Amino acid sequence: MTNNRCHTIIINDNWNEAYQQFVILHEFSHVKLHKGVNAPFFRSLALDRFVSQTEREANEMALKLLAYIKRDEIVGMGAYEVLDYLGLPYELERFLKLV
Repeated sequence: MTNNRCHTIIINDNWNEAYQQFVILHEFSHVKLHKGVNAPFFRSLALDRFVSQTEREANEMALKLLAYIKRDEIVGMGAYEVLDYLGLPYELERFLKLV
């Protein structure tokens, strides 16, 4: 949520800590990458392609940030090993860009 240029991220505390961390970074990525973009607004206009693109970008940035934070621990790991280490689902593998 954004109100008067202040961003608030609300997290479901029923999610495990690893997923909460990912969601926080995902939403942070939206704030940094997609200023003024509102997914519900675009859905109401049937612009799902644009929503999909912004979601992909936010997922990629969130995983890039997590990988950077944990870079010393994940060096040499493959994508699925990284996701296991981070405690995240394999469905996110397509957004993970390892160097």
